[in-house]
Amino acid sequence: MEGPDARRHGRTEGGDPGGVGVRRDGREGRGGGAVAMVSVQPVTCVAGGYRPGLSGDTGSAKGDRGDRPAPGTGHAGSTTRTGSRSKPVRSGSHRSATATERREDLDMNSQCLSVVATAALLAGTGAARAADPAPPLKVCLVSASAEYKSHESLAALQKHLESNDAVTCTRAFGEDKGKDIPGLEALEAADVLVLFTRRVTLDEAPLARVKRFCAAGKGVIGIRTASHGIQNWLEMDPDLFGGSYQGHYGKDEPAQVVVEERAKEHPVLAGVKPFGTPGKLYKNPSLAADVERLLTGVAPGKREPVAWVRERAGGRVFYTSLGVPEDFADANFLRLLSNAIFWAARREPPGR
Repeated sequence: MEGPDARRHGRTEGGDPGGVGVRRDGREGRGGGAVAMVSVQPVTCVAGGYRPGLSGDTGSAKGDRGDRPAPGTGHAGSTTRTGSRSKPVRSGSHRSATATERREDLDMNSQCLSVVATAALLAGTGAARAADPAPPLKVCLVSASAEYKSHESLAALQKHLESNDAVTCTRAFGEDKGKDIPGLEALEAADVLVLFTRRVTLDEAPLARVKRFCAAGKGVIGIRTASHGIQNWLEMDPDLFGGSYQGHYGKDEPAQVVVEERAKEHPVLAGVKPFGTPGKLYKNPSLAADVERLLTGVAPGKREPVAWVRERAGGRVFYTSLGVPEDFADANFLRLLSNAIFWAARREPPGR
């Protein structure tokens, strides 16, 4: 044993005393005779506090032996013998060192208890979170666009959502250009409305229900004909979606759907790659100033916005002019809609 450990235990490599003591000439030095040594006990962090002291310290409530002189230990009134000469050793420094050690030990115990308490609190919080997951997102699918087979398409979307995400869907399916859509009462408990209708003329009560939902700051998703989905509320397109529907091009023509460079980090586009669509591009010559364009459809001689988002009156809105039946067979389009639904609800998609 050598170095600091040897000095702490009062020995040198040769087995002779090697601690700090009193030399024969009366000065403090190393080696050369018997010395008054203080053994240091390891500190153990336990509840209730362990108070280390000198050898033989019991830490009793009535007194501390470490504060009382013991024969031959170098306390006040005793001497340290080195040969035939002796040197008094003061006890004040002994008491000071012991008190310091106790204060340091109490501080250490307090810190340890604080760490343990914090860890327990964090563990309890984590367990509570794990035991209390977020409830499923409630989505109301509203369909009435026979031209684009919206019933079948939204049924496919429902299957995708409920199979891959924490979503519960309800359906409100009506007739193209009808006057009522059965099941709209599900909007009262829904988090997000997915609207895929075409020129329905709603009676006063169901129309009021849709408007009330849209004004409540909840999420709204519009698909293709939703821009002219409610004939007696055509203002929905510019006022809510922020679009400017002006019809579509005359014939079906394949187009490439590309991501807008400025929007490539938007959460609605997470995992969405460029894809193709066989449907006609809709004309939207001017979007509202607060709209953020996400996707653009490109065909020979044509370039139109096909997906965008908007935040308005405390709510989030997503609209896409895509939505022909073939689009719903594309994993990128389904991912786009799924992302948009969670974004509009201000929720993180699980597992992403």
